[in-house]
Amino acid sequence: MIPAVNLIPAHRLEARRRRRRLRAWLVATCFWAIILASLWTAAWVGLTGPDRALARQLQNAQQQLAHTHAAISDLRPQLVDAEASLAAGRRIGDEPDWALLLALLSRWLDEKAVLTRARLAPLNDPPRPDEELDLRQRYQLELTGLAASQAEVSRVVLRLEQAPIFDSVKLVHTQREPFLNDQSAVGFHIECRLTR
Repeated sequence: MIPAVNLIPAHRLEARRRRRRLRAWLVATCFWAIILASLWTAAWVGLTGPDRALARQLQNAQQQLAHTHAAISDLRPQLVDAEASLAAGRRIGDEPDWALLLALLSRWLDEKAVLTRARLAPLNDPPRPDEELDLRQRYQLELTGLAASQAEVSRVVLRLEQAPIFDSVKLVHTQREPFLNDQSAVGFHIECRLTR
């Protein structure tokens, strides 16, 4: 059995994980800085008299506010860069690498069968009333080609049916076609459905 294939490149997945970690560290750092400043202020108020404590608390709050604004200003360009990288990563990372699908197709065909055309298109099937709403993207892959014999066409269909990435494989039609010097081949048209 062929193992499941993740069509999203590994470097894109790793970049997505790095951006998530950076964002989590930034949020955690700001959160702990605010908590420590609050605890320090509360301790200072408890150790000094009420009038002086209020004045010092106000002064400390102003200093803390100035430091917080400075920290936010320092982090803002990093956040903008991280958000831009995240947006770009989403646009690119959500697109599968279809070259892997073509490489797999070449493995499932041998020297007795060739593709003359491959077409991949998204499907927009309306859900049936008894089905749950499924937001996964579905595609139809149409393969047209030539094979040495009808038996070879059957072998190609069987290999595609055994592939774990296809939900269904359907042989639409076959027909005899001229090929090279007075030889004939079997032309085929296959439709495969896959879910991403």
